[in-house]
Amino acid sequence: LSLRGGGARRLGAGVDLRTTPVWSPDGARVVTLRTVQEAGGAASMVLYEIGVQGGASHPLARGGPGERLFPVGYAPDGRTFYLVRFTREATVIEAVDTTASTGRAVARLAPGAVRDVHLAPDGTRLLLLALEGAPARYRARVIELATGDVRDVLNGMPREEDVGVAWRPGGTGIATVGSVAPPGGRVLLVEEHERTVTAREAGFDVPVAWSPDGRFLAVRAFSGADTEHPGAEQPGFVDVEGRRQLLSGDGPIEVIG
Repeated sequence: LSLRGGGARRLGAGVDLRTTPVWSPDGARVVTLRTVQEAGGAASMVLYEIGVQGGASHPLARGGPGERLFPVGYAPDGRTFYLVRFTREATVIEAVDTTASTGRAVARLAPGAVRDVHLAPDGTRLLLLALEGAPARYRARVIELATGDVRDVLNGMPREEDVGVAWRPGGTGIATVGSVAPPGGRVLLVEEHERTVTAREAGFDVPVAWSPDGRFLAVRAFSGADTEHPGAEQPGFVDVEGRRQLLSGDGPIEVIG
């Protein structure tokens, strides 16, 4: 659908509606996730790259039996696409050559849930939440794509759990982490040293996305103590100095762009 006018044009069918399609940097291609029936009746997940102009598509990656795939994003040059492959043995970050459709493992995490996976603006790192420990809690992790090294974004800082991550625009990108550390929550910018953006005596903020100029952070503001007892939710904005503005209405928010 062109925002400059004109009707909608169908590019494909059978797209997984639970997964957001991913655009290439030049806007000429889009990656979608589909579930297809293989020979013998088994179902598998396949990531397809579709040309926006002609609609031609080809598979970038295919899931094996019992595996799930999740699309992450393109490298800035558009030649590499990153995805998450969930297997019984591990959660694997993969890089796919978009020309040859050949993939390689970049990093491995323990098997388990991973969410909020974001590629850094310069394409060198991944920021995500990984479910770890007992009892299981989400922790913010950053992955160096050149080496596969995985580390704690907050360098072992005490907290109960991490609730959201985002990259602040500018240069290589600045990691932003929302955490719950009773009795309240905080949002931190992680540069050479952690810098607090918000610190609440009660409730917590979940980072959603920064504005393109890096001045404002959209958040989901909760009144409760933690994710098990989240309380009421409101959308809001926080500036880099920590000033908060809650919007009218309640319920979850979705960033369109």
